[in-house]
Amino acid sequence: MTRASIEESGGLVPAAERERIVRAHAQEFPDVWRSLVADLGDEAEAEEVVFIGAVVAALKEVRAVDPSVLELIEEDEVVAGDSVEALAIALVATDLWSIAEATAADEALGKIPDILDDDVYEILWIDAIEAEAARLWSPRHAGRLALLVKRLRRQLPIAGRASASAVLADGCAGFERDVEVGSRLAAMLLADSLGPLQRHSIGWPVTRAIASK
Repeated sequence: MTRASIEESGGLVPAAERERIVRAHAQEFPDVWRSLVADLGDEAEAEEVVFIGAVVAALKEVRAVDPSVLELIEEDEVVAGDSVEALAIALVATDLWSIAEATAADEALGKIPDILDDDVYEILWIDAIEAEAARLWSPRHAGRLALLVKRLRRQLPIAGRASASAVLADGCAGFERDVEVGSRLAAMLLADSLGPLQRHSIGWPVTRAIASK
């Protein structure tokens, strides 16, 4: 995906649809919208950020599982032993959670005092992510996550990756039969939507802890 492809795709979206996307974002996340406008100092710029985020999400809609993810699942015993975590790694967090929702989660995490010791901070971090995922959750998210898992399952088995395929198939099956798996998966993806820097500031054990709860 390139800047040119994003601009080209965005140019194909009718003005009315563009306005609808921005309006829906502002209505669903009024606090985040006001914060974005305040940070950028210009409503037109904020509208552009929201719209570009929607275009990028659409362009990334259909994708094969990253080969490096398949390799990780097969080589990391911890990941291979936890099909929910493997599923979370294989899916793309921003296909479920929007920039606005990730921002809301980041703001919730920002309320945790930095002076706490690492163990306590990690517990509160996990609790905050799970609480925020539950707060933001909607029927739209439920349908969206089910669709993402279904699309992944259709790719299985993946040629040359029998072990990773089996782990992912187990994760998909667990998601379909247990609603708690969906809740944990959603929280893990919300954590990943914050980006590599935020995620690694607390470390992978956090997402693993969410998966095992």
